[in-house]
Amino acid sequence: MRIITVSRQFGSGGRELGKRLADLLGWDYYDKEIIEALAEDQGMSPEHVRETLSHHGWHNVQLTYRNSFAQLGFDHGMRTRLLLRQREIIQNIAEAGNDCIIVGRDADVILQEHHPFRVYVCADLQARLKRCMVYELKRPCSERLTEKEILRNIRQIDKSRSRTREVLTGKRRSDSSMFDLTVNATGWDIKPLTSAVADFAMKDLTSGVVWKRLVVFFLPIAAGTCIQQLYNAVDGLIVGRFVGTIALAAVGGSSAMIINVLIGFFVAVTAGASVVIAQIYGAGRREDVRIAAGNAVAVFALMGVFLMALGFITAPAMLRLLRTPEDTLRFSALYLRIYFLGVPFVLVLNIESNMLRSVGDSFSPFVFMVIGCVTNIILDVVFVVLFRWGVAGVAVATVIAQVVNMFLLTWKLMRTSEPYRLSFREMKLRGVYLSNMFRLGIPSGLQNTMYGISNVIVQIGVNSLGTVVVASWAMTSKIDGIFWAVSNALGAAITSFVGQNLGAKKEDRVKLCVKQGLFLHFGITIGLSGLILLAANPLLHLLTEDPAVISTTWEMILYFVPFYFTWTLIEVLSAVLRGSGDAVRPVVIIGLGICAFRVLWVVTIFQILHTLPVLCLTYVCSWTLTSIMMLLYFRRSNWLDRSGRILDK
Repeated sequence: MRIITVSRQFGSGGRELGKRLADLLGWDYYDKEIIEALAEDQGMSPEHVRETLSHHGWHNVQLTYRNSFAQLGFDHGMRTRLLLRQREIIQNIAEAGNDCIIVGRDADVILQEHHPFRVYVCADLQARLKRCMVYELKRPCSERLTEKEILRNIRQIDKSRSRTREVLTGKRRSDSSMFDLTVNATGWDIKPLTSAVADFAMKDLTSGVVWKRLVVFFLPIAAGTCIQQLYNAVDGLIVGRFVGTIALAAVGGSSAMIINVLIGFFVAVTAGASVVIAQIYGAGRREDVRIAAGNAVAVFALMGVFLMALGFITAPAMLRLLRTPEDTLRFSALYLRIYFLGVPFVLVLNIESNMLRSVGDSFSPFVFMVIGCVTNIILDVVFVVLFRWGVAGVAVATVIAQVVNMFLLTWKLMRTSEPYRLSFREMKLRGVYLSNMFRLGIPSGLQNTMYGISNVIVQIGVNSLGTVVVASWAMTSKIDGIFWAVSNALGAAITSFVGQNLGAKKEDRVKLCVKQGLFLHFGITIGLSGLILLAANPLLHLLTEDPAVISTTWEMILYFVPFYFTWTLIEVLSAVLRGSGDAVRPVVIIGLGICAFRVLWVVTIFQILHTLPVLCLTYVCSWTLTSIMMLLYFRRSNWLDRSGRILDK
C-alpha cells in the first residue's frame, strides 16, 4: 500500500495536482469525498460540515491528533466531534490497504504511522490570485468574487490552515522538514508537473507494468556491467599488448581467484543489506531507511579496513597455496598487494550502489561506474603505456578509479533530499536492522565464497596445464564475462523488485515477476550466446598475438557458451528467493550442485584424465544439476511466507 498526501496553499493548484496524480497512477482519490462521508455519518449536509470545520475559534486550545483529541470527549462542541470522526475516516481509508491520494485534511499528520509520501504545493500570491480568477470566470456573473474578495479569502484560508498545522505539529506549515517534496507551482501548468511529481514519488518498483518496470530498472545495471566488461577487455588488451602473456596471467589468473574469494564474500554480503533496505522502503518506512543505510556503510567500511590489512600481509602465501607458476608469482603478489589497498573503497562503493538500487535508483550507480571505468582506462594508458609501470600500473589505476567511484556515490547520497540521505551522524555501529542484514548477507557471501573456492580448485587444475592455458582461461573470462555480468545484473534487479513489492505486500506482482524474469533471462541468454560466438575470434586476435592462446581460448568458449541457457533457472529463482528473505536454502543447493560437484570432479575425474575438455565439462554438468535442484525446491517451498521477518529490527 502506498499513500500520497497533498497539502497546499489555497489557490496553488494542489487539489488539481492530487486529482491528476490519482488519474495517472490509477489510485483512489480522496478530497471532498471525506467531507461527504463525514456528512453522511453525522446526518448533516456537506456544506454544514465544511463550514463547521473551517471555523477556527478553537485554535487557542493546544492539542494533537495523537493525544489530546481523545481526552477532550464530546463536551467541546460540534467541531471537535467532527474532527475526531474525520480522523477515523482518514485512518480507515489507510487501513483499507489501497493505494490512494489524500488532499488536505492534515492527512499527513494523521497518518504518520503509515509513512505517506508527503507533498506540499505552494505558489506566490499573484500566481494563486490568477488561478482563482480563472476559476471565478467559470461561475455565474452574479456569484463571482472581486479581486479584493479573492485576496481576502486566500489570506484567511491560508492563516486558518497554517494555525491548524502549528497546533497539531508545533511547526509552521511552510517548514519543509515536514514534507518529502515541496512543489512551487508558480508559472507552471499543473498537467506537466503531475508526471514529474509522479516520477519522483514513484521511483520505487511497486507500481506500473511489471515487465516494463523490471526492464527499465535492469537496463542501467546491465549497461554498467557491460561497461565494466568493456573495461576488463581494454585492460586485457593493454596488458597483453604492452606487458606480455606472463603479466596477463598474473593479473587474471590466481590473483583474480583470490580477489573473487576474499573480496567477493564481503561484496556479496552487501546484497543482503540491500534486500533489507528494499523491503523497508517498499513498506513505506522511509525514515528507517536512513538508519539502516548509515549502519550498513559504517560496518562495511570497517570490514574493508580489516580485509585490506589481511590481504596485504598474506598475498604471497595465498598465491603459493594456489600453486601459482613461478614465472608469474612475483607479478601476481605485487598486483594483489596494491589492489588490497583499495578494498575499503570497494566495499563502501558496493554497499552504496546497492543502497541506491534497492530504493529504485539504478541510473546513478551506472553513471558513476562509467566515470570510474573511463578513469581506469585513461590511467591504464598513462601508467602502463607511457610510464611503463607494468602490472603495478594496472593495479594503481584500478585503485584510483575505485576511489573516484566511491566518492561520487557518497556525494550523491549526502546531497540527496530523500529519506535515505547519508549523514556522518547515522554512520554508527548499531544493532538496528544489522542482524537481518547479516542473516541475509552472510549466506550470499558464503555462496560467493563457495563459488570462489570451487573455482580456486579448478584454477589449480588450470595452473597444472601450463602458462598458455592459464592465460587462455583469463582471456575466456574477459570475453564471456559480458554474459555473467548481464545475468548478475538481472538477478540484482529481480532481487530489489521482489524485496520492494513484498515489503508493500504485493504478492501478485512478485509472482508475475518470476514468470517474466524467466522469459527475459532466457531471451537475453540466447542473444548474448550468439553474439559471443560471432565476436569471439575477432576479439581474440585484437586482444593477443599469441596463436596458442587464441586457439586454446576458442576451444574453451565452445565448451561453455552453447550451454549458458542452463543457468536461467539458477539466476532467476535464487534472486527471487533472496528478495523474499529465503537466503540459506538456495546457498545449500548451489553449494552442493555447483561447488561440491566441481571440487569432486576435479579431484577425481580430472586427476585421472587430466585434459582441458574434462576440466571444462565440470561447468556444464554442475549448471544442469543445480538448475534441476533449484526448480524442485522453488516449487515445493513456502518462500513467500518468509518475507515478513525482514522488516523486524
